[in-house]
Amino acid sequence: MLRITVQKESNPRRLGLAGKLAGPWVAETENAWQAVRDGKQIEVDLTQVTSIDDAGRRLLKKMVCSGALLIARGLAITALVDEIKASAVPAQRTK
Repeated sequence: MLRITVQKESNPRRLGLAGKLAGPWVAETENAWQAVRDGKQIEVDLTQVTSIDDAGRRLLKKMVCSGALLIARGLAITALVDEIKASAVPAQRTK
């Protein structure tokens, strides 16, 4: 299960996730992200996320490549976010 909260009024806009970014929740997260991004800077708060599957990783990488800032806490999620950011850097430079 995943809880998604959206703060459109904040600057930058914030997408908060809590639970597991996996399975059908990845598509729901992408829908929420697409609805809120609207060409604006987005922060994705992962501090309440407990696990991320491969589809979730791909979505987070897509978000980073489009300019989103990922906020993480905890060893496993922070390490995953660092890995995603490192792998997304070449994709950003080729644009």
